[in-house]
Amino acid sequence: MLDSYFITEVNEQRLTEEQSREYAYQMIDEFLKNYSNLKNQEKVFKDYFSKKIMSYFTYLDFLVTNGCINTDISLLAANVESIKKEVRGNREMWKHATGEKFKMFDGCGSHNEMLLPRYVEENASIIKKILNKEV
Repeated sequence: MLDSYFITEVNEQRLTEEQSREYAYQMIDEFLKNYSNLKNQEKVFKDYFSKKIMSYFTYLDFLVTNGCINTDISLLAANVESIKKEVRGNREMWKHATGEKFKMFDGCGSHNEMLLPRYVEENASIIKKILNKEV
């Protein structure tokens, strides 16, 4: 898994629609800073992708993790210093979601940066080592 949190209860402190839209726009602005060649598509991103992001926020607000699987769980965690206080859940709780082994690995970058060009190769290398059971 890539920087996932085990969540035990519905988020009672949900964002308003306006707050959700503003946060989605901030995420899109940050994305476009990293991919300046897409800057001319800003309107498309804000019109289309902001709705997708807002829907995802709603999904996360009502997400509750439960159940157990019978296989190992490997979690590539984002840089701890990048975690914001509004993150719900606990990564360590994944150990209760498997009847097998749970292991957490330190990834590179914040949650939102892990797949950006400056971190993706290093994180991919860690994932390959996990899959090849080299770590």
